[in-house]
Amino acid sequence: MFRLPVPTAQAAKIFSLLDEDVWDEDSLRVLREHVAEKTMDGTEASQGRRATQDFTDMPRFLPDSVWQVLLNEKVSGQEGLEVLCHHAAKLGLRLPSEATIAMLLTLSYQGQALAMSSNAKFNLSVRQKPLIRKILQAKSRPAVWLTALPEAWTDLPATCRELAFPEGVQPAPTPIGSLDFGAMAKARPMRNTNRLLRADESAGSGSASTCANTMASMDRLVDAVASTAKLAYAAAAMHQAPEPQRVLTQASVAQAQQTPLALEDLPRADVETHTVGAAIADPPATAAATSVQEKLRDLRTGMGNHCA
Repeated sequence: MFRLPVPTAQAAKIFSLLDEDVWDEDSLRVLREHVAEKTMDGTEASQGRRATQDFTDMPRFLPDSVWQVLLNEKVSGQEGLEVLCHHAAKLGLRLPSEATIAMLLTLSYQGQALAMSSNAKFNLSVRQKPLIRKILQAKSRPAVWLTALPEAWTDLPATCRELAFPEGVQPAPTPIGSLDFGAMAKARPMRNTNRLLRADESAGSGSASTCANTMASMDRLVDAVASTAKLAYAAAAMHQAPEPQRVLTQASVAQAQQTPLALEDLPRADVETHTVGAAIADPPATAAATSVQEKLRDLRTGMGNHCA
């Protein structure tokens, strides 16, 4: 029917012109298979190479069994990716486009997407691209080379449809509450020139600078509190009350004329009056300043550990 490769744009026009009221179902299926088999983009058609395949519509072509794996928190992202790649191979995927790889990763690691930085997502794609290609290229070449998934799963080539959706199996609706996989896949950085990677680096540099400035301010504050504590202590020492004078009474004189047998024989009051001035206790203000200084040091140490 088509001896030369059909550019993708022309294939799309052919599909749009197919009228279901004019063609019967079997004829439409055969015609679509022939067009899909010969579809290549202009550059690769002239070079005789297969076109990359855009399977970014994958969420609409997943049976319930695959969704259960992808949404299972006990299944790792790599395990989900392997299951997804095997299903994509049944649909005819062999040479995924960059956007398709982004979609495969987004679906497989959707449970971790919100917690991953742009750099982490990029590094993940670098690690997992070889696995994706290994699984897909290990399969035999499909009878029909699809450059993109059709509008409906029923329009898949018969061989692909029978493999991906055996009798009684159909694509399941996207689970309610699922993330916007299309937007997430488009936002995933796949090249090291992506602006999101530079933004991550700038944010990291800014955080380090902020930590350094904050820690320097904390050091100055600790020193200021220490100086305040010393000044408070000196001021308190200068205003210390003089040692109380002993007042002699007739009773105390008579008592003093008696020779005491031991220090414990002295009256309790006399023992207390003979005591040399007690050590100066830290005034409340000084103790409070010291306590604040210690807390600030602890806080500064904690910040240093966080910024390290």
